[in-house]
Amino acid sequence: MRHTKRTLEYKEMVNQMRECLKGYPHKIEQKNIEDIKLYLAENSFSGTAIFCCLKIVGGKLDYVLPTIKLEESDNEKEPIHEADLKDRNVSLCAFLDTTRPRVDESLTVRLRVTYNRTPKYYTTSINLNEDDWIKLTTTNPRNGLKKAKTIINDLLKEAYVSITAKNNFSFDDFEKHFLGKGLNYNNVFNAINNHILYLKDNDKYGTASTFETALSSFKRFYLFSKNIDEKSIERKEFYNSEYWNKKELKFSSITKKWLESYVYWMESIGNGRSSISMNIRALRKIFNDGIADGELKNVSYPFQGKDKFEIPEHHNNKRPLPMEYIQAIYECDPIIDEKVGKLHRDELKYYRDMWIFSYLCYGVNPKDICRFKPSMIDDKYIEYTREKTKGEKRTFEIRIMLTDEHKRILEKYGSNKNDYVFGIINDTMNEAEKKKAEKLFTRNVSKGMKRIAGLLRFDEKTVKHISWQFSRHTFRTICSEAGIQEAVVQQCMGHIQSLGVSGNYNTITDNTFKKVNEAIMPFLHKERLTKAEEKILSKLSEDMQEIFLEMTKEERTSFVKEYMFKSMEVS
Repeated sequence: MRHTKRTLEYKEMVNQMRECLKGYPHKIEQKNIEDIKLYLAENSFSGTAIFCCLKIVGGKLDYVLPTIKLEESDNEKEPIHEADLKDRNVSLCAFLDTTRPRVDESLTVRLRVTYNRTPKYYTTSINLNEDDWIKLTTTNPRNGLKKAKTIINDLLKEAYVSITAKNNFSFDDFEKHFLGKGLNYNNVFNAINNHILYLKDNDKYGTASTFETALSSFKRFYLFSKNIDEKSIERKEFYNSEYWNKKELKFSSITKKWLESYVYWMESIGNGRSSISMNIRALRKIFNDGIADGELKNVSYPFQGKDKFEIPEHHNNKRPLPMEYIQAIYECDPIIDEKVGKLHRDELKYYRDMWIFSYLCYGVNPKDICRFKPSMIDDKYIEYTREKTKGEKRTFEIRIMLTDEHKRILEKYGSNKNDYVFGIINDTMNEAEKKKAEKLFTRNVSKGMKRIAGLLRFDEKTVKHISWQFSRHTFRTICSEAGIQEAVVQQCMGHIQSLGVSGNYNTITDNTFKKVNEAIMPFLHKERLTKAEEKILSKLSEDMQEIFLEMTKEERTSFVKEYMFKSMEVS
C-alpha cells in the first residue's frame, strides 16, 4: 500500500507514542484510552489532530480514521431514522479511502453501503488529506471543509432515501435509484462521468480508462463546436465535473449529423478510425443503458433505423509474422549485443523473452501473464482462466503444456516466492496500482519489440505496428497453416463463444499439445543431423540441400545409404 506524506508522519508519530508508552504504569487497553492520551500529552505529544483518532487495536496503540454517519432527524420533510436501515440489514457511512492515493497524494471520500455484511463502495468528488479529514469529522469545519462536509451529508441523505425507497433492499435497486439521480440523462458529460465512477468502484479500471478517453474527446469537440478556445480553460477546470455539469450537451443533440461532424473533426486533428470507433461505442453504451433504465424513452436513437449512423470500422494492423521473423526474434541475442548499449541489452532481452513467452503460451494476453500465480503452474502445465472472461457466466480454464523454453523463461524471470510469478504486480497493491503496473509492462514490451524489429531490419509496417497482439494473431495463423484443428486452436486461445457443449473442459491430449508446440516453433524441434548427413549436405546443390532438410529422419537415412553406395561405385 502506498502512503501519503501525512500518513507516514502519523505512522511515525504513533511509533514514537508506542515507545513512550513503555513507561506507562497501567495496562494498554481501550478502557484506559483517555488516561493514555493524558499521559502522552504530559510527555510532549500534545497539540496534534491525531489524538482524537487514537485507539487500542490488538493490545497496541494505533489510530483509526473516523467515518461520517447520518444524524437522526425527526424533520417532517426529511426524517432520518437508523432503525430504517437496520430493518433492511443495511449500514451506511462515508469514509476516507487511504488505499487509493491520487497523483497529488490526496485521498478520495467514498460512501460504503453494507448489506448482509457485503460492502459496496461509491466514489464522491471530494478529495482530502488525512489531516483535513480529521478536522472535518471531529470539529466544526470552516470555509472549504464546511462545503465538503455539506456535500458529504447531502450524499448520505440521498443514499438513505434510495435505500429506504423499497421495503426490501437490493444493490441493483439502490444503484438504479441513487446513481440514476446523479446520471441526469439530460447531460451527456454527467452521464459518462458517473458511469466512469461506477466502473472504478467495481475495480474495472481498464474499461473506465476507455470511457475517460471518450469523455475527454467529447469535451474537446464540444468546445470546438462552441468556438471556445481550449487553452482558455484551466486544466483543473477541464477535468472538473461540476464545470461540465453546467454545460448543455443533451442526448437529444446526439444525432447522425452531430456524429458525422464529430468523426470529421477527429480525423482533421489526426485521430485514426480505431480511436473514433472506441469513443463512439462508449457513447452508444451510455445511450443503451439510458434506454434500458427507461430514462431516454423520448430521445431519438441515432444507431438504429434506415438512416442510422454507421460506426466507422477501424483498420486492423495486426498480421501474422512469418516464421523466419519468429526465429530471428528468438535468436537475436548477438544482434542486440552488437548494436545496443550495455545498459539496455538486458532490458531488450527481457522484453523479447516476455513476448516469446506470450507466443509460446498460445498468444496469452499481458494482463494474464502479470496475474500468473505459482499455484497455476506445475512441472507439466500452466492452467489459468483469462482475466477478460472472469465474472462471465461461462468460464474456461486454459491449459498450456510446458516446453523447455517455457521453463527457461520461468526460471530466469519468475519465482515461486512471489505473489504473482513474474513479480510485475503484488498483493500489497490495490487494483488501481495493479492496473497501472500492467499497463506500463504492456507498453514497455511493445516499445521494446519495435526496437528489436528495427534492429533486425523487418519490413517497415512490422516495425511500426508490432505489439503483444501480434503474438496472438501469429499463433492462430501458424497453427491453421500447420493443419491444427480449429477446435484445438480455439481451446488453446480460450475462445469460449466458439466452443461447443464441452466448452468448460479442456479436451486436448498431450500428443496434440506436442503437435501445437512443434508447429509454432519448428526450428526448435528439428532433429540434429549426424556427422555423415552434415558431410553429404555440404556436397549437395542449394536446391537439393533444401529438399534434404525437409526429409524425415527415415528418408534422410535411406538417402545417405544410397548416396554413399553410389559414391563407392564411382570410386
